[in-house]
Amino acid sequence: MIEFRQAETDLISIVRAAWTLSLNSDSTLVNDLVLNIKQIDHLVLRAVDVEAMMAFYVDVIGCSVEKTQKEAGLYQLRAGSSLIDLLLVDERPDRIDGVTPEKESRNLDHFCLSIDPFDADEVIRYLKSKEIDPGQVESRYGAEGDGPSIYVSDPEGNVVELKGPPWPASGKRHPKWT
Repeated sequence: MIEFRQAETDLISIVRAAWTLSLNSDSTLVNDLVLNIKQIDHLVLRAVDVEAMMAFYVDVIGCSVEKTQKEAGLYQLRAGSSLIDLLLVDERPDRIDGVTPEKESRNLDHFCLSIDPFDADEVIRYLKSKEIDPGQVESRYGAEGDGPSIYVSDPEGNVVELKGPPWPASGKRHPKWT
């Protein structure tokens, strides 16, 4: 645990140093430090009830089970070309920090899943059929630009944004979202 925290602290120091260098326009290292970010690779959610979380992400959202490491309490779900990892939180002292996710102290604000095709009425109808209360359809900015999106919450209160493709270049929007 101490080694992990030290490695995390070292990584944060390196990122801060790289950021500082990138702010210096005279630095010749700036171009060497640029990372080519392609997509979100994975994210990790701490889970108290892994079965409820897997049911939500597999049966409602449409992920598939990629890999299960029960001895480590790790359940990896395929979400398109990315992964959502569910990490079981229990009372074992060797497991992260033992803190459970709660609505007042979430371990993640939200994450966004790109949905294509995106028919808002169909998405809402589907979510309601699964007894999920969808938020309002709104136009929000994401990795591909402005487009329709809906917020939902998983069984442990993590917010998931379901986002459609960007609006056409013409700028025309569905009348509901203007």
